[in-house]
Amino acid sequence: MSDGYVNFWAKLFALGNDLFFHWDLSGISTSSGGDGLLNYFIVFILAPFALVLTVFWKSEARYGHWIDTYIRWFLAAQLLNYGLAKVFVGQFPQPGITKLIEPYGQSSPMGLLWVFMGYSRAYSIFGGLAEVAAGILLLIPSTITLGALVSLAVMANVFMLNMCYDVPVKIVSFQMLMYSLYFLSCDFRRLFTFFFTNCTVPTKEFAPGKKKHKWLYATLTILLVLTEGKVALGYVEQWDELLNHTPHFGIWKFEMEADSDWELAIFEIRDRFTLKFHDGRFVRFSIDPAKIRIDQLNDNMLVIDGEIDGKRVRRIARKQPIPEFPLLTRGFHWIQESSFNR
Repeated sequence: MSDGYVNFWAKLFALGNDLFFHWDLSGISTSSGGDGLLNYFIVFILAPFALVLTVFWKSEARYGHWIDTYIRWFLAAQLLNYGLAKVFVGQFPQPGITKLIEPYGQSSPMGLLWVFMGYSRAYSIFGGLAEVAAGILLLIPSTITLGALVSLAVMANVFMLNMCYDVPVKIVSFQMLMYSLYFLSCDFRRLFTFFFTNCTVPTKEFAPGKKKHKWLYATLTILLVLTEGKVALGYVEQWDELLNHTPHFGIWKFEMEADSDWELAIFEIRDRFTLKFHDGRFVRFSIDPAKIRIDQLNDNMLVIDGEIDGKRVRRIARKQPIPEFPLLTRGFHWIQESSFNR
């Protein structure tokens, strides 16, 4: 969404709050995505208008066609976006060093889900291919119903994961779930006949289109798939740049000092690092070259010098071997004489 669009709704939300609710909005996000209070406000305001306009426009065949086309392309684009991000491992990267060292109980529900999905590249690709298949099927007029069925199964699972693991994409996933149900409702009688009556399902008639329109539609479909593929590859390049070009990569243990509770420094993402304190806390920091200088004296020693968390520090750390984590080394076994459940 554009900044102007978001700012408009943010100002309207603030006005409504001043008039009716008087909530403290100091911590309210004005982001255009997610499940923030502003997003629910937008949905609350737009949903009644959308329902009334849809009923009106659907009564006109030409308007109803364009509404269906818009909803179908939006749903297909979202499925392709998320699906290709999983196929190219841009959404769920493998668990990093910090996540593997961090105590299990300190994980958030969303963090736990990301580790679960990121552990198995094959499962992430499987889930992504299901979303991609649904998106492509929705773009082909003769397979819209099949695409909606696949989309319903996929999005029901995604929506429940978002709800049960507190992922802030509940609004969008519910919207996609409803869109899938909408297209299935258009074929309700045929689906009911197929699944419950054991009778012959009547053939669905499609209005013949002009040849030039078919070529235009096919071209736009290919462009949509290629565009979403490029976006997904952009995620991959971004993660590759962050993860595979990290100076000082690894675990560094600080020398004991009376006035310091730092235990470890973990470098795994470029321009960021994580501090582990002796009390078990993990705190992530961004590296601001104007405030923090990190010099690696040799392969096994580095110095962190600068201002961190408002304090002037200079600490020496020595490199530690990265443990072999069973989560990453266990692998797959066809034959198992006993379970390995830890």
